[in-house]
Amino acid sequence: MSDLPDAERVLAGQRSRAELLRLDAPELLAARERTRSRLRTAVEGYGEDPAIGFMAAWSLAHGFATLLLSRNLDDPLDGRDPEDAFRALTGEMFRAAGSPPRRTGR
Repeated sequence: MSDLPDAERVLAGQRSRAELLRLDAPELLAARERTRSRLRTAVEGYGEDPAIGFMAAWSLAHGFATLLLSRNLDDPLDGRDPEDAFRALTGEMFRAAGSPPRRTGR
């Protein structure tokens, strides 16, 4: 057993972040459901299989978040707000895919 605190053990590769995650935490469960609901709503009407659209949206959001948290988007963002950049990115993708009528609001 290491004497390092959990966060340092993660950084040292001795423990994964997943091991520190409490999958039954009420805050996590609520956030997960909010996110799933928003993603399902965002891709509604795209493609023939809603599950595929959901997985595509989830993958895109997760990839963007991972790149953002690892600071790999610092240069490309060049000071832009990450949320605004993500909205622009997804907007371009949906336009290229032939989007249904645009929804208003956030």
